[in-house]
Amino acid sequence: MIDNQRPTRLEVNCETGEVAEIELTAEEIADRAAAQAEFEAEQEAKAEEERAKATAKADLLAKLGITEDEAKLLLSCRYHQRTASKNRYSNQSAEWCA
Repeated sequence: MIDNQRPTRLEVNCETGEVAEIELTAEEIADRAAAQAEFEAEQEAKAEEERAKATAKADLLAKLGITEDEAKLLLSCRYHQRTASKNRYSNQSAEWCA
Protein backbone atom coordinates (compact mmCIF):
# COMPACT_ATOMS: atom_id res chain seq x y z
CA MET A 1 0.00 0.00 0.00
CA ILE A 2 1.37 3.42 -0.97
CA ASP A 3 1.10 6.18 1.59
CA ASN A 4 -0.74 9.09 -0.04
CA GLN A 5 0.00 11.61 2.71
CA ARG A 6 1.50 14.92 1.71
CA PRO A 7 5.11 15.59 2.69
CA THR A 8 5.54 17.57 5.87
CA ARG A 9 8.07 19.86 7.51
CA LEU A 10 8.80 20.40 11.16
CA GLU A 11 8.78 23.83 12.71
CA VAL A 12 10.38 24.16 16.12
CA ASN A 13 9.84 27.13 18.38
CA CYS A 14 13.14 27.34 20.22
CA GLU A 15 11.72 29.59 22.92
CA THR A 16 8.84 27.31 23.89
CA GLY A 17 10.14 23.97 22.60
CA GLU A 18 6.89 23.48 20.70
CA VAL A 19 7.23 21.29 17.61
CA ALA A 20 4.68 21.57 14.81
CA GLU A 21 4.42 19.19 11.87
CA ILE A 22 3.04 21.13 8.90
CA GLU A 23 1.97 19.74 5.52
CA LEU A 24 3.80 21.23 2.58
CA THR A 25 1.85 23.36 0.15
CA ALA A 26 1.73 22.51 -3.55
CA GLU A 27 4.21 25.34 -4.17
CA GLU A 28 6.64 23.97 -1.57
CA ILE A 29 6.36 20.49 -3.07
CA ALA A 30 7.06 21.92 -6.54
CA ASP A 31 10.04 23.88 -5.17
CA ARG A 32 11.46 20.71 -3.60
CA ALA A 33 11.00 18.80 -6.85
CA ALA A 34 12.72 21.58 -8.82
CA ALA A 35 15.59 21.72 -6.32
CA GLN A 36 15.97 17.94 -6.50
CA ALA A 37 16.01 18.01 -10.31
CA GLU A 38 18.59 20.82 -10.27
CA PHE A 39 20.77 18.89 -7.81
CA GLU A 40 20.59 15.74 -9.93
CA ALA A 41 21.48 17.71 -13.07
CA GLU A 42 24.49 19.26 -11.29
CA GLN A 43 25.62 15.85 -10.08
CA GLU A 44 25.31 14.40 -13.58
CA ALA A 45 27.28 17.33 -15.02
CA LYS A 46 30.03 16.78 -12.44
CA ALA A 47 30.10 13.07 -13.19
CA GLU A 48 30.30 13.76 -16.93
CA GLU A 49 33.15 16.21 -16.35
CA GLU A 50 35.02 13.60 -14.29
CA ARG A 51 34.47 10.99 -17.01
CA ALA A 52 35.79 13.42 -19.64
CA LYS A 53 38.88 14.17 -17.53
CA ALA A 54 39.54 10.48 -16.98
CA THR A 55 39.16 9.77 -20.68
CA ALA A 56 41.49 12.64 -21.61
CA LYS A 57 44.03 11.43 -19.06
CA ALA A 58 43.86 7.86 -20.35
CA ASP A 59 44.20 9.07 -23.94
CA LEU A 60 47.25 11.17 -23.06
CA LEU A 61 48.92 8.32 -21.20
CA ALA A 62 48.25 5.98 -24.13
CA LYS A 63 49.62 8.56 -26.57
CA LEU A 64 52.77 8.92 -24.45
CA GLY A 65 53.02 5.17 -24.00
CA ILE A 66 53.38 5.32 -20.22
CA THR A 67 51.37 4.13 -17.26
CA GLU A 68 49.78 6.34 -14.64
CA ASP A 69 52.43 5.29 -12.13
CA GLU A 70 55.20 6.23 -14.56
CA ALA A 71 53.60 9.63 -15.11
CA LYS A 72 53.39 10.21 -11.36
CA LEU A 73 57.05 9.29 -10.99
CA LEU A 74 58.08 11.64 -13.78
CA LEU A 75 56.06 14.52 -12.35
CA SER A 76 57.35 13.81 -8.85
CA CYS A 77 60.95 13.96 -10.04
CA ARG A 78 60.34 17.22 -11.85
CA TYR A 79 58.86 18.70 -8.68
CA HIS A 80 61.81 17.60 -6.57
CA GLN A 81 64.30 18.97 -9.09
CA ARG A 82 62.63 22.38 -9.08
CA THR A 83 62.33 22.63 -5.31
CA ALA A 84 65.87 21.42 -4.67
CA SER A 85 67.32 23.94 -7.13
CA LYS A 86 65.31 26.83 -5.65
CA ASN A 87 66.11 26.01 -2.03
CA ARG A 88 69.83 26.60 -1.56
CA TYR A 89 69.57 25.56 2.09
CA SER A 90 68.18 22.14 1.23
CA ASN A 91 70.34 19.11 1.89
CA GLN A 92 68.13 17.07 -0.41
CA SER A 93 69.50 16.11 -3.77
CA ALA A 94 67.44 15.69 -6.91
CA GLU A 95 70.01 13.29 -8.35
CA TRP A 96 67.91 10.23 -7.51
CA CYS A 97 65.40 11.36 -10.12
CA ALA A 98 67.93 11.64 -12.91
